[in-house]
Amino acid sequence: MFGFIGVTVDMLYTAQIAMFGEGRDTATMVKKMLVDQFVYSPVSNFAIFALFAWREGGFKTRALRQLGTRHYFTQQYLPVLIAMWCVWIPGVLVVYFMPTALQFPVASLVLVFWILIFKFVRKG
Repeated sequence: MFGFIGVTVDMLYTAQIAMFGEGRDTATMVKKMLVDQFVYSPVSNFAIFALFAWREGGFKTRALRQLGTRHYFTQQYLPVLIAMWCVWIPGVLVVYFMPTALQFPVASLVLVFWILIFKFVRKG
């Protein structure tokens, strides 16, 4: 799972360099952060969240149907999404400030911190 995430993150960073360049100016960093946090992350994290929910539901289709309900979105996914933004918005700004060769390793360090918070939020 985390290997797949790593591949998609590397693809995202490569695509963003192609779209926005390697600049560390404010405009470039904000564009990268907005795409990362409000396009890529909600979609990829929902997919991961859905897999965990499906597993917790015994891999039954009923568990997947609950993912589409308003209650599930507001009570389960939204708190995780907000916690994600609290960690990752400043985190990706630090990542995008780094030279390209250091971006993925720095993102991996932020990911370790995020996993700890994610586990805590999911338990609550």
